[in-house]
Amino acid sequence: MNKYSEMSDFEVNKKIANLLGFKNITKSSNQEILVESVSCGYGGFKTVIIGKNYCSYYPDAFNLMIDNNISLTALAYSNKTEWSASAFNSTGNKFIANSINPCRAIAECYLLMKDAEKDNGD
Repeated sequence: MNKYSEMSDFEVNKKIANLLGFKNITKSSNQEILVESVSCGYGGFKTVIIGKNYCSYYPDAFNLMIDNNISLTALAYSNKTEWSASAFNSTGNKFIANSINPCRAIAECYLLMKDAEKDNGD
């Protein structure tokens, strides 16, 4: 368990979207996708649907996995499968996140890696 395990999918998705440069993130009306409010001048805002769900949508999660060299392993137990996402950074530190949802494991591992980069000033 890590500090992201207790966060909601929206909170994890928002944190990743912010790291990737999206700002002013809110939930859509169906509570499932992220939207971005963008200034359109004269104090107005328009809503742009960025449609990212790193915790549940495989293409979004797998892009994180591929772009950041995150490995995914199935850990089969007697009656369930848990997924383990792991990665190494340039200094050899290993980051691991486990979840019954493979996308969620990837998302948490990505955030752990980014925390370490921020702490090291990379």
